[in-house]
Amino acid sequence: MDEDELNDDKEKLKKEIEDLLSEINDFPKNKKSIFIVLFNKIKIVLTKILFAFISVPKNIINRISLNQLFLFSVVLIIVSLFFRRINPLLMQWLFILASILFVVSFAGLALFKRDNRKEKYWRGRIIKYENDSIFKKFLKLFKKD
Repeated sequence: MDEDELNDDKEKLKKEIEDLLSEINDFPKNKKSIFIVLFNKIKIVLTKILFAFISVPKNIINRISLNQLFLFSVVLIIVSLFFRRINPLLMQWLFILASILFVVSFAGLALFKRDNRKEKYWRGRIIKYENDSIFKKFLKLFKKD
């Protein structure tokens, strides 16, 4: 008797599992609203446009070094001083802008040191540049070893 009951329980269990699996297969598919699909496409397009507008100035800024910014500020100061009689108000504001740019670029050059770790090769050997200024050479003379 135990075997018959066990077989009946197995059959019932199999039948329940098959019923559940058949219900799972009959699930309604997720239908997205046309508004959600349209919103997602608009969001993707706007993201691409925004990324394009951000990446262009970023690429330009990455190409400008602090040395170039410093030189540009000096040129602007000189231009504003030479052409002050043509348009005094404009040249005054140009001088103020150039002075601010000068201070910022000078501070950047003084405080931030860039390490160019790119090794340069010539005929298979690494080139090492030693830029000892006259001041450093003078200090080496009096430096105690």
